[in-house]
Amino acid sequence: MITPDVLLADMARIEKGIGRITAREYVEFGLYDWDLHSQSDRQRYISDRLHWPIVAQTCNLGWHSATEDKWIMETILRRAGVATPPILAVLDTGLRLYPGTFAIRSEEDLRNFLVDNAGRPFFGKKLTGMQSVGIFCCVGSDRDTVNLLKEGQVPVRALFDRLKSQQYILQPVVRNHAFFADIASNLCTLRLATFVFDDVLRVAFAFLKVPRGDNVADHFKDVGNLALGLDLSTGKITSVRQRLRIGTLQLDETSSVGVQLLGKQLPYWPEVLAAAARVNQVFAPVRYQSMDIAITESGPVVIEVNMGAGFAGPQMVYGQGLLQPHVLHFLEQAGVDLAETGSRLS
Repeated sequence: MITPDVLLADMARIEKGIGRITAREYVEFGLYDWDLHSQSDRQRYISDRLHWPIVAQTCNLGWHSATEDKWIMETILRRAGVATPPILAVLDTGLRLYPGTFAIRSEEDLRNFLVDNAGRPFFGKKLTGMQSVGIFCCVGSDRDTVNLLKEGQVPVRALFDRLKSQQYILQPVVRNHAFFADIASNLCTLRLATFVFDDVLRVAFAFLKVPRGDNVADHFKDVGNLALGLDLSTGKITSVRQRLRIGTLQLDETSSVGVQLLGKQLPYWPEVLAAAARVNQVFAPVRYQSMDIAITESGPVVIEVNMGAGFAGPQMVYGQGLLQPHVLHFLEQAGVDLAETGSRLS
């Protein structure tokens, strides 16, 4: 029997290891299960705290706004011929110009946009937001009222007052491919991360995020949401995990969701990889980059591009540490000394 003292000592040892795993991550990743994780396997886990320090060492930080500012990102992707949702309008009460895009500066501008949009659904998110914070979905509107998913009818004045202190982009609602009809009503996206090293583009990892229940966003931090592990060469679903309040639950063939998904192949997989390669080349100075890609009836649509990608998601989805040989090789090529980088966290 493993005693609490032994577990605490093990936790402390791993926290001082090369991956700098925290106590919460130790629990989230299930590293206390010694039958599931060998000592060598557990040393391959890396803390999410090292994400931004590694990004700083592997990416040209001058490109930060090119990925994090969604108007700039959409402009670049559109010029590159990459399918991405158009920006219908930007809500910004400041002085910045958005050439070619309608700018909502006032409540009256918002009302005019809603009239011109003729009640069609649209999606709103922060211009430089991350992790789906502040998103909303309008499923219908007129000049005076918007019908927000999960909130219901909201006066236009109240919505403008809520948004006016920050900048938002408004985009058409993107719809899932029929492949996802039985498991999600809201948009699923593929989180795909790539490395650029030795003048070669390589997929670091990929998994599909699925919103469940009342969740509008597919972020895997939200309780109840699913993440599907994939065979990167074929796009076939190899695992299904559900987010719990702490940690994840693996769903197998005995669950209704597992029966529906395990072994099935995502549609448009070659096109997804081609789109990812195109984005990777356009943003090549971002040597560690990630993108969120929706799979629609007409093919892949790139929703977002980011510098790097958090380490927690893929490690929970696949049940193994991220420090696999191809990742270690990339870090070595980029001049990242994990031991030295981790020591700065202390």
